[in-house]
Order: sequence, then structure tokens, then C-alpha cells
Amino acid sequence: DKEIEAAVLKTLAGFLNANGGVLFIGVSDDGTPVGLEADGFSNEDKMNQHLYNIIIGTMGENAGTAVHVNFDEFNGEQIMVVRCDRSSFPVYVKDGNTQQFYVRIGSSTRALFGEGMLSYINRRFNQ
Repeated sequence: DKEIEAAVLKTLAGFLNANGGVLFIGVSDDGTPVGLEADGFSNEDKMNQHLYNIIIGTMGENAGTAVHVNFDEFNGEQIMVVRCDRSSFPVYVKDGNTQQFYVRIGSSTRALFGEGMLSYINRRFNQ
């Protein structure tokens, strides 16, 4: 599902551009495990490869090296655990001919633009 992929990429970029973080795939927003079956991958390796392919294709190989995936069981359901390091460089998400810059603010991911983006990048990455 392209919408789910876009939401995952946005969240991962937000983590990378902030202080890192962990995304649980297969867990609903209220914390209930729903598992990975609905994603339709034949095995964990295929799902892992797909995630890395879209990360590298939209954020680049360097961003891919700061993302770490493992699979775990949570209350009887298989989930994907995606850990992101704090990136040492700004990470953008490519969407066609545009690039978006995301950052985590509290428990949400926000796009930053113009002066707000430049100010954040200067403060966060040029220390």
C-alpha cells in the first residue's frame, strides 16, 4: 500500500532527522498487535528487502545504513521493529521531482519548509 509506505518513510525520516527512534510495524496506534500477515509478504526476508529498497530509493543509501530492522513477537503476533539512529546529515524523502524534510516533534512527524527547515538544519546538523 503506497499510503502506508509513505507514512513509514515520513516517520523514519523524522526519526533520522531528530534523535532517532523506533517504529513498530504490525502494531496499531493504540498499541494493539495486529501482525504482519495483511502486508502480504511471503516471508520476513521479502518484507525486509522491500523496506530497504524503498528507503534507499527515496532517502538514499546513507540513510539506509542508519536503519536497523528485526522481527519480534508481541502478544502472539509477529511484528517488524525498525530502529533509526540519529543521522549526522539531513535526510530528505524524494517523491517524484520533490524532496520533503521531516522531523519528529513530540509524538508526530512534521514536514518543515523554508526558513523553519533551514533554521532547524543549521541548529541540528551544524553543531
